[in-house]
Amino acid sequence: MDKKRKYMTEVGLGISLNHFTLVPANRLSIQEKIDPYKYHLYSIVCGHKVYFDEKETRIITFEGATGLRVVFFSFDEQNNKNTYMLPFLIDVTKESSFKLDYSKVMVQIIYPNEILIISINDQNYINEYGKEASRITIPAQDLFLANISAFWKKMKLRVLYVGQSYGLDGNRTAFDRLSAHSTYQKILGDLQEK
Repeated sequence: MDKKRKYMTEVGLGISLNHFTLVPANRLSIQEKIDPYKYHLYSIVCGHKVYFDEKETRIITFEGATGLRVVFFSFDEQNNKNTYMLPFLIDVTKESSFKLDYSKVMVQIIYPNEILIISINDQNYINEYGKEASRITIPAQDLFLANISAFWKKMKLRVLYVGQSYGLDGNRTAFDRLSAHSTYQKILGDLQEK
């Protein structure tokens, strides 16, 4: 089969991982600061952008428990809508001495459905967790990736590049390598053009 390669290295690895993390390109430097793992193998993959479903993401009561239901969606190449629902987020305050009053919780999704804002006006909650915890802003990509284990089998990711970053003594990580990687920069540039 005569196939022209787009990038110099196009390889596939059959490996077994004990830990993996998906990180959006714009959060790579942030992830490096908070992630305790020293990754040496990495792949650059491309997936579809996810958005919050404005009609389905809301406070609900299900089987006697009240909580937040979050639903995401994306569109594939044929413009088919793919839906991903988070497992029901039950009241996180049930361990506390008080119960969150959900009638005082407002869920708002900011157009173009990439930001979820949860405003909590329950004074007991504010007293327990502080005023700064009464307004929570969550980007769709961040919440989706934080719960990737619930979705990864359903997702369609395209592998664009596979690399390693071990260095001479194992001291170079994937974060170090990607921070100055010309192929990574070229891939990002190519994706921006599309």
